[in-house]
Amino acid sequence: MRILIIMNYYLKSWTDMMTTLLNLTHAPNMFWMETTPQHYGTSNGYYAKVNAVSEHTCSPIYNPKLPGDLERIRSLDWRNRLAEKHLEPLIQRKKMSIIPIANDLYSQYDAHLVGTSSELQHLVGHGGIDCTHFCFPGNVNRYMVLKMYNVMLRHIQEKENRTIYATLNKQRFAVSNVGAVTAFSTDPYQRYNLHPGDVFRIDGDRSIYMLGIDGTGRPFNSWNDFVGYGYNIKQVKSLSKGGIIGLPLGETLPPPNS
Repeated sequence: MRILIIMNYYLKSWTDMMTTLLNLTHAPNMFWMETTPQHYGTSNGYYAKVNAVSEHTCSPIYNPKLPGDLERIRSLDWRNRLAEKHLEPLIQRKKMSIIPIANDLYSQYDAHLVGTSSELQHLVGHGGIDCTHFCFPGNVNRYMVLKMYNVMLRHIQEKENRTIYATLNKQRFAVSNVGAVTAFSTDPYQRYNLHPGDVFRIDGDRSIYMLGIDGTGRPFNSWNDFVGYGYNIKQVKSLSKGGIIGLPLGETLPPPNS
């Protein structure tokens, strides 16, 4: 109970500080990495003085083949659930991203520090067993670095795309107010109610296009590029194949991180 009170206080103070920082004009990109699971002999794997270390082994806490077991262990992982509760407002406002690693590490009970050498026993304590930290270097650490890189890259790309979209919308609003929508050369697209930054596909064509400010529909090179630009499939408008005569198409879009 005491540790729960302390963590609540810490997370609230930290979130309040981050909220102030992220409201700045030039706010940094912020991330929260989930706490890695422990694999002591308890219901949720957390260390407990009673019977946890005395077993001299790290124990499975999750069976990926058992239906509903992921939900069970997630509900017992109160540290990450508590963090989610405090961080949710920042995540909803897209001010912060969580780096999710716990789900994939619940099953990695056999990847911790284990050994019989006197040096290792001195390092990790009684019995040469440590069910908190993972082998380094090792696959778990490589996975964590890769996950962190991917989440950070996606967060930064989406932030940049939101800036691009906001700029496009401001330009479109300013131009339409002076009655000069044709400045974008998007006349052929007007009957489809498409605007710069909108994405569309043509029936019978697997490609997805983005309407650029130059008035051309430019295809994405791949699904990964489409997602990397910050779009999702629900945003794609479908155009009938019989009505595309005269729609100017441009060059393939460059990768989102180019």
